Amino acid sequence: MNRRIPSVLILALCLLVLIVTSCSDEEASRSSLRLNMANQESAERTLAPNDTPLSVSRYVVEGSGPQGSEFSVVSTSSNVEVQGLLIGNWQISAVAQNNVGVDLMRGDTTVTLTKEPTEAVIELDNLVGKGVMSIAFHWDSSRISDASLSVWLIDSEGEKRLLTPKTNNSASGSVVYQSTLDAGSYTLQAQLCSGALSVAGCAEVVRVVGARTTEATIELKLDKFAEIPHSFLLIDRLGVPVECMIDGISETMVAQQSATATIVTNSGENLELDWYLDGHKVGSGLTYTFTPTSGNHRFDVIAKGALIASSGSASICFNAKVCG
Repeated sequence: MNRRIPSVLILALCLLVLIVTSCSDEEASRSSLRLNMANQESAERTLAPNDTPLSVSRYVVEGSGPQGSEFSVVSTSSNVEVQGLLIGNWQISAVAQNNVGVDLMRGDTTVTLTKEPTEAVIELDNLVGKGVMSIAFHWDSSRISDASLSVWLIDSEGEKRLLTPKTNNSASGSVVYQSTLDAGSYTLQAQLCSGALSVAGCAEVVRVVGARTTEATIELKLDKFAEIPHSFLLIDRLGVPVECMIDGISETMVAQQSATATIVTNSGENLELDWYLDGHKVGSGLTYTFTPTSGNHRFDVIAKGALIASSGSASICFNAKVCG
């Protein structure tokens, strides 16, 4: 009996070594992944769906990897850690949603997991889906004859196209435009003419969200001031407001006298600024010098930041009078 004890001990030790080795191999074939979602979307002072918040509330992260393995995680934080993933190549996708579950942005990346924890960044730079833009224009038809309204849409790439109205009642001072568009930010430019004479106009930023409708009514003023604040906000990637103010324009100006409008900002961000006078693009940059003609006018400024959909607009109306 004593001669058989060493054999039993040797067998037990061998079995223990096999178990430890198997566990070590299994642990060595798995790793952890740390993900950071870089949110590139921001927008303020835009025409947007009233019932659709544009701020991100949660992220849905999914991945597929070796041997058909998958994972799915929902997080309210832009930093996500997933443990126990097989070592190898993984396809990772993330969708940013608002607080009612509407998809706002999407991003994808490919990572190779090793034995060491892996960190990866997913740029959420693709706006999701298609939405509807429905904009109604109104004006006082009793103050204009032979009225015609022209409306253009400019996308983020600068492509400009003339829109066809869904309902055209120019004679009664009402025109409605409706289009199905890819999600994103657009510039809407409008000019109202009496015969061949331009009498009013505007420029607005429109934000389109997937599976939602952006609705707005714009009144084109022909003889009085619009109560529109002459400032706007752009929210950058970190959510810090970038405030700009229009300086040099007052509600009453002197006609046929040169004036300079200036954008004042405390932001270090490079902004692309376009100036519109009565719906006509007249200049770009931080300042614009012009000589107003007599009558009522509307200034619009369209601002674009470096990030996707980071656009905003500001407007002010003024009356230029001849002195003397």
